[in-house]
Amino acid sequence: MDYRIHLNGSVQLYWSDLADDVIQTGLLEGRKLSYVTSLVSFGLFTAEGIAVDWLTGNIYWVDSTLDHIEVRNIVFFLEN
Repeated sequence: MDYRIHLNGSVQLYWSDLADDVIQTGLLEGRKLSYVTSLVSFGLFTAEGIAVDWLTGNIYWVDSTLDHIEVRNIVFFLEN
């Protein structure tokens, strides 16, 4: 799991769901998680060790089944 803090104080969470083999994101505002969506939903087997580079817009993860370090450019949610 990793996160990014928006200027308005909300937190963008990123996590891997090992049961469904997807990487997801959601917006945490207070104690409520909303706008949950899948960022990567194919080509994953065991996604672990997620890291988000908020400067470049890249998300990195380790796939231990494939023995690879993967990267994908993502689009961040717009800040208010």
